[in-house]
Amino acid sequence: MKRGLVGGLAARPGVFRFSASALGLLLLAGGALADPVFPTGLGIGLTPPEGMTASAKFSGFEDEKTGAAILIVEMPPEAYAQIEKGLSDDALGKQGVSVAKRENFPVKDGKGFLVSGMQRTGALTLQKWMLVGALPKTTVLVTVQVPSSASGAYSDAVVRRALESVTYRSAGSLEEQMAALPFTLGDRAGFRVLRVLAGNSLLMTDGPKDVVRGGEQPIFIIAAGQGAIPGTLEQDRFARQALSGLAGVQAAEIKRAAGSERDRVSWHEIEAVGVDPVTKARLFVVQAIRFGANDYIRMVGMVREKDRAAVAARFARIRDGVAPR
Repeated sequence: MKRGLVGGLAARPGVFRFSASALGLLLLAGGALADPVFPTGLGIGLTPPEGMTASAKFSGFEDEKTGAAILIVEMPPEAYAQIEKGLSDDALGKQGVSVAKRENFPVKDGKGFLVSGMQRTGALTLQKWMLVGALPKTTVLVTVQVPSSASGAYSDAVVRRALESVTYRSAGSLEEQMAALPFTLGDRAGFRVLRVLAGNSLLMTDGPKDVVRGGEQPIFIIAAGQGAIPGTLEQDRFARQALSGLAGVQAAEIKRAAGSERDRVSWHEIEAVGVDPVTKARLFVVQAIRFGANDYIRMVGMVREKDRAAVAARFARIRDGVAPR
């Protein structure tokens, strides 16, 4: 299972959208534990059903025997309205999800809604629950996915009991959250860290605004993922597909794409130019991926094309200072 950038590193209109469609997995089993469990680096936890354990592959819980899992993704507070819109029946239908029920589902200290249904992926049928909650200082998306072969163990009542236990706590200082990331950050090149996301990603910018629209300030996103991507051809294909999923950039035209090896480590880098879907500003985008044996670190920098010359070298300085922990 691959864990991608910022829940898919898709961009919010005018910034970077946290795309519900990019979120992949989910939940699980019998009796509940007494206390919420908080995956590393997250301010969101829940009481997993009996038999579920915290995943080392993504932010959430999994049952490796059945293939059922819970994925927890934290987003900025303002993402709630956008995710609510993005989880429409029509949008989910395009992803192969047949919605059976949509309902209010309050979470502790906040509001929320729950969408449940079925998804067919080839020969596989999945039961699916998607909870979106507006909690103090954050929006959370909890996705539950259960193969039909495991539906007896993971009934609707079991899943709801786990979702009802969703709890928020302070995730600690920004530096503490960064210390829990699976990578280290070296030269920040004058950028500041805005937010740590999902325990595996961070967002940086240069400028006074915390919400960046249309590339008005340069942004740089770093995220760790799991999964071996073997061979030059597969790495090139993976990189191009990752870039095409960057929803904050339309009509991306790749200007340069090349693999390389540095200190016995495989890299792939793409430079592209696209258009912001809201402001229609032309954007310069650089994506660099550092491939490990069983994981990768993906980095994406975006800025208005007219500011490319002033920022591109700084993007490279950040990139060169990132290393696995």
